[in-house]
Amino acid sequence: MRLGGALLVLGLTVGGSACVGDGGAIEGSPSPVATAEVTATGSNLFSPQHVAVSAGGTVTWTWSNVEPGHNVVADDGSFSSGDPEGSGTFTRTFDEPGTVRYYCAVHGTKGGVGMSGTVTVT
Repeated sequence: MRLGGALLVLGLTVGGSACVGDGGAIEGSPSPVATAEVTATGSNLFSPQHVAVSAGGTVTWTWSNVEPGHNVVADDGSFSSGDPEGSGTFTRTFDEPGTVRYYCAVHGTKGGVGMSGTVTVT
């Protein structure tokens, strides 16, 4: 009986990791690139909402002619593009592997609410 229980736990563990693809990226997430570009749209969305870069890669966010403006703020406080602006760009280099959530302080909040997105670094 115990052996069967152990196999069941092992099966759940293996099944739980089945969603992880090459490089630890979650299936369905974009493939990592050296540089990624994100546009803040007039619909108060980041497009694309999720990007992936290799360690040492950069992400540039761009927005233009938007009132009251946009910005980019990391959920963990590790970066910010500054006060919201009607037009602007912000570039950040990501060296440490992991996933960083970010949002626009005018149109979103921490935790992926509203205008928000993620950067996955592999």
